[in-house]
Amino acid sequence: MAAGAWQLRRFRLFWTGDTISSAGGALSAVALPLLAIETLHASDTQVGVLRAAQTLPFLLLAVPIGLLADRVSRRRLLLAADAVRVPLVGAIALTGASLPVSALVTLVFVTGIATVAYEVAYLSALPDLVDSPASLPAANRAVESSHATAALLGPAAGGALVAAMSAPAVIALDAVSFAVGAALTAINRWERPRPAPPPAPASTALAPARPPTDPVDAETQGSATHHAAGPASNPPRGLAAGWQWLRRDPYVRPLTLYLAANNLAAQAFQTALLLFVTRTLGLGAGAVGLAVAAIGGGFLGGALASPAMARRFGTGRLLIAASMIGATGIATAAGPTLAFVLAGSALSGIGSGLFNLHSIAIRQAITPPGLLGRVNATVKTVSYGATTVGAVLGGLAAAASGPPTVIVTAALVSAAATGFLLTPAVRTLAGTPAAR
Repeated sequence: MAAGAWQLRRFRLFWTGDTISSAGGALSAVALPLLAIETLHASDTQVGVLRAAQTLPFLLLAVPIGLLADRVSRRRLLLAADAVRVPLVGAIALTGASLPVSALVTLVFVTGIATVAYEVAYLSALPDLVDSPASLPAANRAVESSHATAALLGPAAGGALVAAMSAPAVIALDAVSFAVGAALTAINRWERPRPAPPPAPASTALAPARPPTDPVDAETQGSATHHAAGPASNPPRGLAAGWQWLRRDPYVRPLTLYLAANNLAAQAFQTALLLFVTRTLGLGAGAVGLAVAAIGGGFLGGALASPAMARRFGTGRLLIAASMIGATGIATAAGPTLAFVLAGSALSGIGSGLFNLHSIAIRQAITPPGLLGRVNATVKTVSYGATTVGAVLGGLAAAASGPPTVIVTAALVSAAATGFLLTPAVRTLAGTPAAR
């Protein structure tokens, strides 16, 4: 890397604030449902609605928020997101014990809208926080590793804190974490000047997609950046532009298709896994916690190993291998003992950790800056749509045919999804491709 992400003050400030916010969110991941279940005595259906309220904004609003991220300052969008999340989460902490469940669902839904804005904005801003596309894999590794660590440690810590304090008190810590993140964003004046909007084009047709030839290896072509001339200087307009660009790009299209198919399989697997551990194997909540932690631990390990593996084997080969590792892990988790469950869960997490960092870095490096918000939002829409469908299908199928059958089927679907990656463009990737 030319200057290294960690050598840049703007990246260090962002990473610190984002990590603190992620830690607070991981605490609330346990505290919020416990507030509904134990304090408000919500029914099973109400708990399901509450969980849906957290992800539904991604399905409904990610694309228009992506357009907003391409039109306004992404740093200010981050600040605005936290300006909404701090008082709303604070209100849940202060009044949660006396709120009707419907009011709690409403507050969670509106908070979710702000979270969509934050996630789309940070994914779109990250290329401006580093010095070149060559720095993106390391920057994404740092961010995703902190997210994975929070997901691994946060739920257990949140449960312990709820037992020691109360659910509203733990949710208040989440509000504080958003406030700290906002404060660090406020002092981090990293944003580069945005280009002036181009005049309205005579036609909204996109330029022809790049041919699927060997991409520029950003680690050896340091002068190529995501601000290269060409499509980046005259991005198409409108809500559909992200879909149009994604559909024609030879790199991001297959990665997104794989992500959709694999997310559907992975969520069906994770839903069935809970039922498999408790009902088929007859184990308790502690075993469920170990299985979930194994997925998070595997993801963290895969994320940490991902850059070195890509340098050794090439990015394209690593992406394909990661998909097969994840599918093998899902199949292994259907074994007859907890040891199989833990090993399979860890392998599935490793596959995701190896895949995600490079998939994100490729998207950030080659997408024109004026389209990055909409493309990220489009991928989020696809990802969360598949996640929601997979979770529902996993539960329905487990009731109809049993959790082991669902897990094996999910493994087969995940393995079949690898076919989306067997394109010339992806197979021959040597490093992170640069925009051209």
